[in-house]
Amino acid sequence: MTRSSGPAHGSACARLVRDQARAHGAPEWEVARAINDHCGVGLLRAHRFANGWTLVEVTEYLRGLLRGAGQPQVGLAYQRVSCWETGVEVPSQRYLDALCRLYRTRPDRLGFGCDYSENMEEPASERAAPRLKAGGQATANYENLAAVDEQEEAMERRELLGLLASYSGLAMLAPLSEALSSVRLRADALLETQSVSITSLDAWEVLPHDLGQLQLTTPAPAFLAEVLHDFAELRNVLSRRQPLEVQKRLYRVMAQLAGLIAISANDVSNTRESHAWLHTARLAADEAGDRTLRAWIAARQAMLYLWYRRPVEQAVALTRAAQAMAGSAPSISAALAVSMEARALARLGRRREALASVSRAEAIFNRLSPADTEPNMLGFDVHRLRWCQQNALTTLGETKIAMEIQNEAKQLSEIDLALVQLDRASCYIQQGHLSEGCRTATRTFLGLPAESRRGLVLFQAKAVSAMLPPGNQRLEPVRELKEALQSTAYVSRGTMD
Repeated sequence: MTRSSGPAHGSACARLVRDQARAHGAPEWEVARAINDHCGVGLLRAHRFANGWTLVEVTEYLRGLLRGAGQPQVGLAYQRVSCWETGVEVPSQRYLDALCRLYRTRPDRLGFGCDYSENMEEPASERAAPRLKAGGQATANYENLAAVDEQEEAMERRELLGLLASYSGLAMLAPLSEALSSVRLRADALLETQSVSITSLDAWEVLPHDLGQLQLTTPAPAFLAEVLHDFAELRNVLSRRQPLEVQKRLYRVMAQLAGLIAISANDVSNTRESHAWLHTARLAADEAGDRTLRAWIAARQAMLYLWYRRPVEQAVALTRAAQAMAGSAPSISAALAVSMEARALARLGRRREALASVSRAEAIFNRLSPADTEPNMLGFDVHRLRWCQQNALTTLGETKIAMEIQNEAKQLSEIDLALVQLDRASCYIQQGHLSEGCRTATRTFLGLPAESRRGLVLFQAKAVSAMLPPGNQRLEPVRELKEALQSTAYVSRGTMD
């Protein structure tokens, strides 16, 4: 398998690579190397993925090995293991030895140092490959970067205390000056390693855009597993000291990832988690000081109130708050907010205002840059514009123009495409074509994977069924739709939230 461009892959991809490599009889170090090559993660993390372990499990195993050897484990936490995996820190000799024992391998195969032995059973690239830091940049050998272990640090502290006790006054004698310089250099090294490199920062900022595209083609449960892994990694990075500007940029990435998680959580009907994750996104956007991003989050919050019989008036208030935050300049946030406003006003029966918002959304969209209108869950492309417009028009009973617009809403996520087709079924029923409406709804509902027949799709399919006039139960298409809905074993709790 070849490594695809973009950010590092998660554990789900690593499992596929691991299973494929093991099926070919590869030893464990080759399995880890395959994960390293394909998924773009460091060798140390690749070994953990190859074994299917979590950071917490690895930490506990290392503690057990150190405890069995009579060595201290103070300060060993899963966050520290994560720093080793991402190249932010280098393990001391004691910890490196424990890692080698845990994974039953050599330091160079974990990404620390090089193997210069004359062993021709491995390719030269394996024996002399430099270790990679987070973001992909090569670093020097382990011997040049190895951290001083705890015993050496304790000795340094004792020597410094002895010097301070021996000397008084303002005389900066050579031994004391040397000790002060040594401590300062160690502090500088610590502070410098806390900062994210420019390469890593660029990779983090590209990640939400890539995930926004991935979300269009990936079922919600699988996407959630992928983005949650990335979110956890970013949280670990932000838990360490960063320069203020770097911190603000990373908080913006965190807000975007939290927003994507909220969207997928709503797709699988967990509206409580959607609200909670949008709250997290808002907190991160506040830390980033990004008003436009806050506006996007408010517009997404408004969308939640359009489903599951939520107070639609709250959706209108949120869309208008989002527009105020977005300002007068054309933006993704403004276009999304006005489109959500049109849907909410249509739901409330405020026809004139809703139609005005439909037109205003079109005008804002026409002023967006080409980059803003690429298909992406974080952007606002023409397909999402048409999706919002057709939904508002369907609700208002403007079925003819709504059905024309539905034909333009194509490059959407699996769930959103299904919702467009269910709106089309609603149009047929409003026009009196009951059989066609039922067939469209049934075909759309059963055409989805079983895990996607819940949440918003299930709710909307039931809403289409509820539109059918009484006395039509004998029609075969009506019976088929009812049976399809009744056969759904899974009933989402989120539908009832």
